[in-house]
Amino acid sequence: MKKILTIIGAALMTMPLFAQGPADAILFSRYDYEGSARTIAMGNAFTALGGDVGAMSINPAASGLYRYMEFSITPGILNTGSKTTYFGNKYKDSATRGVLSSAGFVAPIYVRDYGNTFNVILGFTANRIKSFDSSISAYGYNNATTMLGSIAASIEGVNQADLTKTDTYEPYYDSNLPWNAILAWDSYGINPREDLENSYITATEYLGKDGYPHLAGTLFNNYQSRTTGGIQEFSFNLGMNVSDRLYLGANSNMHSVEYVMDEYFTEEASTDAKTLNSFMSMTSNYWQRTTGTGMNVKFGAIFAPTSHLRFGLTYQTPTWYSLTDNWQRSMQTNFVEDSYYNSSPVGNFTYSVKSPGRWGLGAAFVGISTILSFDYERASYGKMRMADENRNMVPFAADNSTIQNSFKGAGSLRIGFEQWLGNTALRLGYARHSSPGTLGSFEYPKLRYFSCGLGFLLGTNVTLDLAYQRCLSKQDYSFQCFDGYDGMTGPTTYVDRQNINKFLASVAIRF
Repeated sequence: MKKILTIIGAALMTMPLFAQGPADAILFSRYDYEGSARTIAMGNAFTALGGDVGAMSINPAASGLYRYMEFSITPGILNTGSKTTYFGNKYKDSATRGVLSSAGFVAPIYVRDYGNTFNVILGFTANRIKSFDSSISAYGYNNATTMLGSIAASIEGVNQADLTKTDTYEPYYDSNLPWNAILAWDSYGINPREDLENSYITATEYLGKDGYPHLAGTLFNNYQSRTTGGIQEFSFNLGMNVSDRLYLGANSNMHSVEYVMDEYFTEEASTDAKTLNSFMSMTSNYWQRTTGTGMNVKFGAIFAPTSHLRFGLTYQTPTWYSLTDNWQRSMQTNFVEDSYYNSSPVGNFTYSVKSPGRWGLGAAFVGISTILSFDYERASYGKMRMADENRNMVPFAADNSTIQNSFKGAGSLRIGFEQWLGNTALRLGYARHSSPGTLGSFEYPKLRYFSCGLGFLLGTNVTLDLAYQRCLSKQDYSFQCFDGYDGMTGPTTYVDRQNINKFLASVAIRF
C-alpha cells in the first residue's frame, strides 16, 4: 500500500516519500553528527584532534589521547521551523524539544610510561548522529479542488461492494484499494452517484446540470506535519596511545533508529454548511513510526609528528539496518447533525537498508592556546542498497537501480577553531555537506552550518561547554497536499525556508 505524501525533515532536507524506496535509503544514510558541545561548536572538525567523548563517533582514536577517566553528558535543545506559502497565505511554524546529544565514559585500563608510552583505553559512548525533526504548517482557502474529490477520482469505476466490509470480506486486506478511499466511504465523505453506476460524489460537491461534480463552496484547508526522532550511535571503544605520537582506535557501533511522523489535512466549509449537503469539515490523519537497528565497525588513527601537528584518518564499514515501518490512517467527517470517525488497521512492513561505508581525513594545528582543525569525510551514496528482511535484494531491484542512477559520492568539509583566554575558550565552526544526488525532479541540497561556543574550566576536574549551531542553507521546495484530478492540479505548498537550530551544553568530570 502506498503511503500518503510524507514530509521528512531533519536537519537535512525534506522530500516526498512513497512506500519504502530510495528516499528511505538516503534518509537513514546521510549523517549529521551532533556529539558534545565542544565538538559541535568547532564544526565537528575532530578527525585529527580527539580527546573528547563527542569526537569518538567521528574518530575512534579520539580515546587514545585520554590519560584519565572521564564522564561526559550533553543534553540539548533542538528547534526547527519553516516558512510556507499556500494559496497566497504565508505562515511560520516552529517546534522545540529536548534531546540527549552525547553521553559517555572513558577509562585507561593499562598505562605504561617509562620513556616508551603505551596506554590502552576503553570507552562507551552514546552519540546522536542524525535528527529527523521538522515542523510544517500551511493554510488557505481552496475554491477549486478537494481532497475528498481526489480520493473519489482514484476509485472511479470501482464497485461499491469492494469498499464495504462484510463478515467474509475486509477491504483493507482483500483489495488493492487506497486505504483513504475506504475510510472516506465508511465516514460518508464519499457517496455513490444515483445516476451513474460505480461512480462517486463527495460531501464537498454537488452534481451540476452538466452531469459532473462541482465544488459546492470554498473550503478552508489546514495542513500540518511533524516529524521527530533520530539515529543514536552506541559505541564500545578500544583506544591506544603509542609513544604519544600514534593513537589508534576501533568502535563496535550499534545504531538505534526512530522516525516518527504525524500528518493532518483538514478541509472545512467556510460558507453556509447547508450549501454543502450539511457538510462541515473533514480531517484526514496519517501517522508513521519507523524503528530499527544497524551495526558497523569504525577504525581510526591520529598521528602527531610534532607537538603542534596532528593528522587523522578514519574508515567506517557499511551499515546494514533492519527497519520496520508501522502506519495508520484515520478520518473524521463532521456534518450539521452527525459526525463519523473511522481508522484503518495498523500497517507494518519490515525491510533492510545498507548505508555506504565512509572514510575521513583530518589535519590540525595545536598550539599552546589555539587550535585550528580541518576535516573531510566522504561517502558513496550510489552504493546504498535496499532488501527485504532477509537481505534479499531481488524485490527491490528497481529501487536499487534508481539508487545507482540517482545518487553519487558526496563529501563533508568541516573547519574548527578554538582560542583559550585563561580559563575560558572561544570556539567557532563551519561545516558544508555537498549534495548526494537527485531523486526524480528533486535535488538534495548542499547543507551549510555555522556554529560557535564557549568553554569553561570549573576547577581542575570539571569543564562546562556551551554551543550553538544553525543551518545556513535556505532549502526551498514544494509539494502537493493531494493528487490532482479531472484535469486540475492538487494544491501546492511552497516551503520558503526550513530553519534548524541546536543548543547544547556539556558537563565533563575527570577522575
